[in-house]
Formats: sequence, structure tokens, C-alpha cells
Amino acid sequence: MKNVLVIFFVCLLFSGWSQAAQKEAQSFLAHNEQAIVSLGNTIPEEKYNWRPAEGVRSIGEVLLHIAQGNYYLLMNLGIAPPAGIDMMTMEKIQGKTKIIETVQASFKFLHDNVLSITDAQLTDKVKFPWAEMSKHATLFLLVDHTGEHKGQLIAYARSNGIIPPWSN
Repeated sequence: MKNVLVIFFVCLLFSGWSQAAQKEAQSFLAHNEQAIVSLGNTIPEEKYNWRPAEGVRSIGEVLLHIAQGNYYLLMNLGIAPPAGIDMMTMEKIQGKTKIIETVQASFKFLHDNVLSITDAQLTDKVKFPWAEMSKHATLFLLVDHTGEHKGQLIAYARSNGIIPPWSN
């Protein structure tokens, strides 16, 4: 019995060290989410169809693209989107409230599932149309994708005279 307790406490001690990469990714994603959602809430609904040029995503489309990317990258990590999520038509959602809700739901899904990736799975390969990478690298890609489009939304907002709320 004593040996079982020792093994249990050793496992408990080392379990605190596991999933460091997943927790760090989740932290960066939470930071990007907060900025994206607060900026999305700050931009007036009448600007959601604004685009800097023909053939470029509008503000609303960028927000929906972020949500779509969140689901797509998790799907490639082996985590299927929730029932009712149609990534093929997601960018057609209209209305500021529905768009923000869609973005928030995608981030909630990320947070609810990122920690389900075990440390042992981090080296597993993920095949994308453009590359093959590890699950660990795919976590970086999630952070990079949301950060890239956060920057795009900042540029769009400033082009419309809107100051990001954290810049005040």
C-alpha cells in the first residue's frame, strides 16, 4: 500500500509539468480572443461590410474566418467541430451579434479542447494541403492564425478611425 501511495504522489507531482505547451497555447489564444472580441464589439455594425479593396475580406468576414480557422485547425488535430457547425457556409453569417457569438463559440471550443491533446500526441504528424507538421506546431499555427487576423482587424479599425479599446 505504501508503494502505491508513493507512486500516486510521484505521478501527481509530475502531472503538474505536463501539458505545458497546450497551456501556453491556450494562454496566447485567450489573449488574442480578448483583443479580437473587444475590437469586434468596438467596431460599429455598419462597418462590418467594409473592406479595404475589392476581393479582400470585409471586417465581418475576417471575424468569421478566424472562427472557421479555429474549427479547421482543431479538426486537423483530430477534434471534430460540434454538431451544427458548417465551416463551408460560416463566412455567410450576417449581423454583428451573430458574428461575435460565432467567434466566441469557436474560442470556447478551442479552450475546451486544447488540453485534450496529450504530451505524447504533440509529436504526431498532421497533414495539411500545404505542409505536414506536428500537433505541437499546429498549436503554434492556431496562435499565429488568430494573431495574424487580430493585426488585420487592428489595421481595418484604424483605417476607419476606430481606436482599439486597449489603446485608450
